[in-house]
Amino acid sequence: MSLDTPAAPRARDPQSNSRIALALALGAILRLWGLDVHSLWFDEGCTLFVAQSDDILATLQRDRHPPLTYYFFRAWIEIFGEDDARMRLLPALVSCAALALFAALCGLWSRGTARTLAVALCALSPFHIWIAQEVRMYAFVELFSVGALLACASFVERASRPKAALILAGCALSAGSHYFGGLVIPVVIAVAFMALRSGRVSRRDFALAAGAALAGGALWIPWLAGSLRNQLNAPWGFQAGDGLRSLIELPVRQLLTEASAFGAWSPFGYAVAAAMLLGVASFMLRVARRREFSDLCIALTFALPIVVALSLALVGPANFTPRYLMVGAAATPMIVAIGLSEVPWRSLRVLLVALVLSGSLALALVHKQANLRQDYRSACSDVQANWQPGDVLVPIHAAEWGYAKALLAHYLRGRPEIVAGLRPQEEVLGLVQSQPRKAQRVHLVHLHAGYTSAMLKAFQSSRRPVRQSEDRFRVQYFLLE
Repeated sequence: MSLDTPAAPRARDPQSNSRIALALALGAILRLWGLDVHSLWFDEGCTLFVAQSDDILATLQRDRHPPLTYYFFRAWIEIFGEDDARMRLLPALVSCAALALFAALCGLWSRGTARTLAVALCALSPFHIWIAQEVRMYAFVELFSVGALLACASFVERASRPKAALILAGCALSAGSHYFGGLVIPVVIAVAFMALRSGRVSRRDFALAAGAALAGGALWIPWLAGSLRNQLNAPWGFQAGDGLRSLIELPVRQLLTEASAFGAWSPFGYAVAAAMLLGVASFMLRVARRREFSDLCIALTFALPIVVALSLALVGPANFTPRYLMVGAAATPMIVAIGLSEVPWRSLRVLLVALVLSGSLALALVHKQANLRQDYRSACSDVQANWQPGDVLVPIHAAEWGYAKALLAHYLRGRPEIVAGLRPQEEVLGLVQSQPRKAQRVHLVHLHAGYTSAMLKAFQSSRRPVRQSEDRFRVQYFLLE
């Protein structure tokens, strides 16, 4: 089917629908199961700090995110509390809704076995499950961007003002959740433009869809005008990728997860990744050969956010972190699924599909076995076990005080006397260096990073460590006397 040929009606397949329903159910179980396995890590502590601050908008002047999801988390915490599992239930439910919308989008942009496989891949994806169990904004970006894409795809099938309103809402909510969530706006405009070129929509309908997407972004202009300059000057580092290798690995990382979460890749992990990349290559050949409208929509959804991110890198730091490009992640399962369905030899096709699905499920289950995040929870347990009246507790981190202490205050909220002993690292280091023999004991919770090692060495050179824990995913506890 060429770009200029309207799509044929899709026949209903009850057997395929039952398989998709099974995949959705399994995906929901994986997202809702094991919410308290992992400790909250530093970024989740940042969410907690901002959401519980007296003035979210003022606090975000020193952050680098729009405000929408922090209000969602504030309302949720006020109702359900700040227990780890209860907080993670919110993004998990949001991700379940995103998965359902993704299945509907697959019904418009793919068909048959490829559609079923795409839904199954998204349902079992360790990356999407990982995002679903983070107290961060990425599950919200997934939901709202997929909602905007679904509204756009449905608009192309039959244009209407209510669908344009849904495009506006999806784009506005996605951009308000994360700045890179705004990348759904150029994707929607590009898809609508292709529909115009192929005769699927009129110029008037194209203007309606494109205008709705732009209007969704325009709603945030007052916020950007008042906050973006301050946020760009905030003392936070930028997360940049490793260049070409990061781009090549991006489709795999948007289905599996960051390799660092599991340590060194096993041969099985490499085999799963290779199968996925083979699917990507096969999809690219299909697009070049057939130029079907739906395939081009999927390719644009994946590639355009990367192009925009690279363009932004010309005037600022490059950002290739897979979670930042959640808009493009909506296309990745479809790319791999359609590509694998194009493999000509049935036995090889079955083998590759089985490898990808079993590998995804296996890695997803690894998530549920033990903590794989910065283990502040265990460090705080060490603090409680060794605490004595008069001790002080110091988080060693380069972030400003409110962010640095957030997770310690969270995990020690049942011990107010310990929370009262929290002190900034500079203040305590000055006292320790000026009074090295003072009896007051110092508990340190250190986040291992290049920018914190000098501070740890300064403490250890002034006081003798009498106890320390193992390094638990870059978090380590020390007791100094």
